[in-house]
Amino acid sequence: MRKYNEEGYLIVGERDCCERFEPEGGGLLCLRECWHCKWADFHRNGTSKDAKESICRYERNRKKETAQGSPIQYTDDIRAKMERDALTGLRNRFFVQSSVEIALTNGYGGVLMIFDLCDLSGMKDAMGEDAENSVILHFSEILKNVFRGEDIVARMDNSRFAVFVKGNIPDPLCSKKVEEIRELFYERIRDKFSESAVIPVSVGAAVLVKNGASFDELYEHAEKVMSRTNGIKNSSWRFYMESGEEELDNVGDTVQS
Repeated sequence: MRKYNEEGYLIVGERDCCERFEPEGGGLLCLRECWHCKWADFHRNGTSKDAKESICRYERNRKKETAQGSPIQYTDDIRAKMERDALTGLRNRFFVQSSVEIALTNGYGGVLMIFDLCDLSGMKDAMGEDAENSVILHFSEILKNVFRGEDIVARMDNSRFAVFVKGNIPDPLCSKKVEEIRELFYERIRDKFSESAVIPVSVGAAVLVKNGASFDELYEHAEKVMSRTNGIKNSSWRFYMESGEEELDNVGDTVQS
């Protein structure tokens, strides 16, 4: 049974875990326990290192009312922390998901694009965590610079990013942006590491309204076509077509269906 304090915050044990996990300090960790999560107070100043329980500060894990029955008031700082990835400062999965669901509810046009940095874990094994984090930060910066201010750029997990491009975007414009991202990223990686360094980028996309009625459905479709390009030496990307099984090759090597 879950326990809450008087302010409605969830009380967690050091080995508890949930899907809201984000690593303390923005690093990449295999362990997903509350002890390592940025939302828990285990590492907050004044907290004993021997503490077995702590408070989870993630607002969606919080009760809607305090123990006294008063509505929970979210500060701007808390809201900002809820919506951002700790390492990159990009939006996180929960923010892009809610934005796409609002667009679907209101019938807005748009494209959900997923970018995956292939074999990023191999770089960590060969060069260490600092090199891996450097690659993630470089790619994040490129995405922010290439897309418009109103587009939502998010980090979904260690090596995966998503961009929600609002409006009815023509395919040639998306192709142009993907090619620009790929060229800038390859150039940045060569300058940072070596001329022979290559990290392929696989990309999949799904069109709002046409390809699904929910975020999960759209994400699944974009992920499906993206997975068909994983392992290709040069980056590639595909749209999930309205017919369902047909995919359209756009940038990079041709992938046979």
